[in-house]
Amino acid sequence: MKILVIGSEGTIGTQLVKKLKEDPQVSVYRCDRIRMRADNYIMADIAHYETLGPVFEIKPDIVFHLAGEVSRETAEHWPNIAVENNIIGTLNVIRACLKHGSKLLFAGTSEEYGELFASGVAVTEEMRPVQQQGIYGLTKWLTEELIEYYHRRYGLRAIIVRIFMCYGPGEYPNPYRSALTRFIDWARHGQPLHVHKGGKRSWCYIDDTISGLTAASGYDSKNFSIFNIGNPEMVAMEDIAREIVKLTNSKSEIILEEAPAGITLVKNADFTKAEKILKWKANISFAEGLKRTIAWHFANVVL
Repeated sequence: MKILVIGSEGTIGTQLVKKLKEDPQVSVYRCDRIRMRADNYIMADIAHYETLGPVFEIKPDIVFHLAGEVSRETAEHWPNIAVENNIIGTLNVIRACLKHGSKLLFAGTSEEYGELFASGVAVTEEMRPVQQQGIYGLTKWLTEELIEYYHRRYGLRAIIVRIFMCYGPGEYPNPYRSALTRFIDWARHGQPLHVHKGGKRSWCYIDDTISGLTAASGYDSKNFSIFNIGNPEMVAMEDIAREIVKLTNSKSEIILEEAPAGITLVKNADFTKAEKILKWKANISFAEGLKRTIAWHFANVVL
């Protein structure tokens, strides 16, 4: 079997490639827009269809599509970038998959559910997302609509995995990364931790996210399906900040702030569909995952 990972050099992509390579029956190919030379690596920019030609010459059986603009702030400041990468880029991947008969596994996001989170009810895959809170979530939702259309109209084999709050080793801190990674970096530098009042999340350790992606890839996608992948363990962001300060032996102050527009304070979701159909569930507790992540920061991120 030939598997192609598009967006292979990102935080999730690098870990997914390592996991896939453990299977001796699988040939793993990598694709990203980083210019470099490596075995089974082909550079391409998904926003430009012509660059995908050499990539799909391998005729992949399965394509993991992880590429795109993932920063909420970047998408708001430069919406054209998000539209080009997330919508046009994915349309190009869809066309290439159809041409070569490849199964598509698309990495969606919890942000797609938008205002549904406001109800307080755990969102399920059967709920149709409404009123996304930002350009990022909107572009990802519109992309899913394209995938469903091409499945219904042209027979595209596709699985969508909506990822909820992935965290863990491999995510280097910068202003556009996840709150958890920024909290750890701020604590290590003794800087204040700015926390949104009332924020609550179900964080999913990257190893569990990867196993969810691989489980979904084996599902018979002739009957197009969507899966939420995450950890049902809800944790208050204020409690996370306190624990990070404690575990890093930091003297950082915790500052509670009102969340700006576009931030979803509480993300409550149901993951039983993946558990029942894919036989998958998150196994790593947040307490354990946080300790591993902080250990990785101390070992790999230079102050």
